[in-house]
Amino acid sequence: MTSVRSTLRKDAEVTRQIRIALLQDAGVSRFDIDVITLTGRTSLIGVVDHRHQADRALELASAVDGVRAVRDELSVKPD
Repeated sequence: MTSVRSTLRKDAEVTRQIRIALLQDAGVSRFDIDVITLTGRTSLIGVVDHRHQADRALELASAVDGVRAVRDELSVKPD
């Protein structure tokens, strides 16, 4: 059985790795995207300029080891 403390540590590390990936990507690094991970399920929350930027952020998050699912809570600014 996995302890709560161990799960929280894993979730914190997943969140950290996603934040690093987002910051290192020129296409999404300028946006303030919140990352929340709970039991391997990650939510991305924020506002981007275009749908392709949201898609890129989701792609980056999904590629991080330990991510079981990514929930898209990103909004696109209206024109």
